[in-house]
Amino acid sequence: MSMTDFDLKYKKYDISILEKNIDSLSQWALVKYQDLTAEFCAKYILDEQYASCEEDTYICLDDIVWFQSHIKREDILIAYKKLHG
Repeated sequence: MSMTDFDLKYKKYDISILEKNIDSLSQWALVKYQDLTAEFCAKYILDEQYASCEEDTYICLDDIVWFQSHIKREDILIAYKKLHG
């Protein structure tokens, strides 16, 4: 399944599908339009390796918490620490 940022705006996808398509998706579109987990954010959104454009590199923890209101700041920090030591 090939996805675009446009798809993210109109349909919610499982995390596993988002992970499989991560290289073709904007981090901003993911944060704005999908329901993500703290682990997904720590692994993909806060890692510039997955940035699809320069704007993606500007995403910070506060942006994630703002758009993903179901995720607590502490949960992202814990997930990030597990991944990156």
